[in-house]
Order: sequence, then C-alpha cells, then structure tokens
Amino acid sequence: MANNDVRLNMNIVLLRRKKGHTGLVTLCHRKLSLLIVSFLVILPISLLYIGYQMGVAHTRANPDSLTKEVQSELDAQKVKLSNATRKAEDSLNALALRLGQLQAHVIRLDAVFCHEITTPVAINDLVSRGKDRVFDPDKIKVVIDHVSPAKDSKTAMQGKILREWARRHNIRDFFDIGRNGICHALFPEKGFVRPGYTVIMGDSHTCTHGAFGAFAAGVGTTDLEVGILKGVCAFRSPSTIKIDITGRLPVGVFSKDVILFIIHRLGVNGATNKILEFTGPVVDAMSMESRMTLCNMAVEAGATSGICNPDMTTVEYLWEFIKDDHEDKESALAAFKNFNSDPDARYDQVIEYDVSQLEPMVTFGYKPDQVKPVNEMASTRVDQVYIGSCTNGRIEDLRIAAQVL
Repeated sequence: MANNDVRLNMNIVLLRRKKGHTGLVTLCHRKLSLLIVSFLVILPISLLYIGYQMGVAHTRANPDSLTKEVQSELDAQKVKLSNATRKAEDSLNALALRLGQLQAHVIRLDAVFCHEITTPVAINDLVSRGKDRVFDPDKIKVVIDHVSPAKDSKTAMQGKILREWARRHNIRDFFDIGRNGICHALFPEKGFVRPGYTVIMGDSHTCTHGAFGAFAAGVGTTDLEVGILKGVCAFRSPSTIKIDITGRLPVGVFSKDVILFIIHRLGVNGATNKILEFTGPVVDAMSMESRMTLCNMAVEAGATSGICNPDMTTVEYLWEFIKDDHEDKESALAAFKNFNSDPDARYDQVIEYDVSQLEPMVTFGYKPDQVKPVNEMASTRVDQVYIGSCTNGRIEDLRIAAQVL
C-alpha cells in the first residue's frame, strides 16, 4: 500500500484537502524562470530611474541651468519611468498567473502499466540513452494486449521488445500471449489497483482505474519513460467536475448508456484537463465493472481521469487481494474511506443528471459526443457489432450480451 504522503499527493491533485501533510515537490525551474524574467523587466526600469535621479541631482547642483528644456526632459523621463513601471507590474502579474497555471507537482507512482503498443518506444529510447533500468520491477505490470497473436513482423517485434525487457528486469507480472487479455480488464481482475493509488500508462483509457478511488491517467512516451525509470510523474493540479447521477436506471439501460449521455451533454472538450468525479445513488448501486465503464470514457470528454469514491462494493471486489492487509471488510472500508471526497471539497462544477427516463444510447458519427437514443436509429442497417472493448468487454458485459443473443 502506498505511504501516506503518496496518498495525500493523489488527493491534492484531486483538490481534496488533507491537513498536516505536504508531500509535494514543486518544480524549481518555474521559480528560476520568474527570477530571470523579473531581472529582465526590472533592469530597464532601474536604468530609467538612475537617469532620472542624475537629472534631478544635476539641476539641484546647478539651479541656474534649470531651463524649460531641461524641465521638459525630466518630465518626459518621469512619464517613461511611470509607464515602464506599470508595464512591468502588468508583465509580472501575467507571468505569475501563467506560472501558477503551469505549476506541476511530482508524484510518486504506485504502479506503471505497460502494453506492447506504446512501451517498446519508451524502452528503445531508454536503452539508447544508457538508462535501461526500472524503478521497481514489482510495481510494473506488463501485458501484450492489442495484437495477440502478432499479425506481422512489426507487431511481432513489439512483442519481442516487451518480452525481452520484462525478462531482463525480472518483471514478474508480465502477461504474455496465452495469459493475456485487455489491460483495463485484466489488471483490475488481478488486484493491481487499490484506492489511493497513483497509476500511469501509455494509454488514454488508463482513467478506467479511477473506478477504484485511484488517480489513474494516460501519459505520453516521455512521461512513461520517467515513470519506468524513476517511479514518478509530474502533473498540474486539475480542477474537478462532480457528476451526481440520480434516479434509477430503467431496464435495459446500463452504465455505457449513462456515460454516452454525459459525454453528449459535456462535449468532447467539456472536461479537458479536469477530473470527472462520479457520485450519487446510481453510481453507488453499480458494480465495479459498471463503474469502470463510466471512468473509462471520461477521457472522451477530455478529462485527465475519472474517479468513483471507494465503498463496500470496492472492498468486495478486491477482498481476495487485500484480506491479509485488514482485519475484516469493515476495517478495509474504513481505511478506503480516507480517499473519499471531503465534505468541503471544492469543485469547478457540480452537475446533476436524473437518469430515470434515460433510453439506450448509441453513437452515430466519428466523435464520442455524437450520441442519440437507439430508437432514433431503428431503421439503420447494422453490419458488424464488436463486443470486447476495454470500455465494456468484461464478463458482466458478455453475460448481458449473451442474454440478448
């Protein structure tokens, strides 16, 4: 289990206030930038001020030389000084605001997830830089996911790079062909995600794992490399949109319909660089599989991550993996509640959706916010249906599909 300062870091990223700790490492180069820019702004003002004072001193020493021309020049210098000071203040204020927006926090990672599409690029770059190391082989989880078995020489090479890397660094949790599956279904089933964890992966749908009360985010190759090598990742502090889902789901309506409806309302950029926190009685009644579907598609609204508050459903799902860490399920629940939202948590927005009248939803275009009720597409010919995505291809979903078929 992650130590307290790492748990706190995750909560601070989610704008949850826990007293008595800091646990953050502010990036120093932001302050250095401020100092450099401040020097460049202040230097011209200082020169203007020195020139002005020299003129004043000259007129005091030689009062007879004070002519209209000299007085006019002094007045002009005074105006320039005043304007320069005002511009400097405006520039510094703008810079301080920008640096505040860009301020990042370095967070220790509890797990780094890897698959064969994005990780080989990171591996090859680390090798080329002479940094073929891992911060902790037990915290790195690896799977061959998307192309299994390989379809050609290129995809075979991706698997080969991943396989040899895992062997080189004694990474035990490597799921090769025959033991593998969809990463966002397999890793939760193996108990690799816990409430309070901070997790990254080179995959946009890493936000799936926020269903467990974790901060989980997809990252690019550079951040993935740093995570593999050092076990840390830098994040700006995002604001949070609370989505309160009320009412009762009608028969035949599922969490996939709920998240499609939410994305349709928010738009594909409606939650950019924010956290979507899913709460309310409908979420409380959902299984972990359904909550994973909600959080999985948070990124389709632009969100950095989705998250649900851990509860007894979370405990039951993880119990086989956590039973040695807690006396009983109630004590586990009490520990997990530390990661629930504080009563005074601050939100960018709080949005309530009553889903009592929600119909089965479907996308009709190329964007995930192009959504309409299924009955509006009743005459549309369907050529192919894919069941088994990382959004809702878990056993619960397959059973529902089997009932329909």
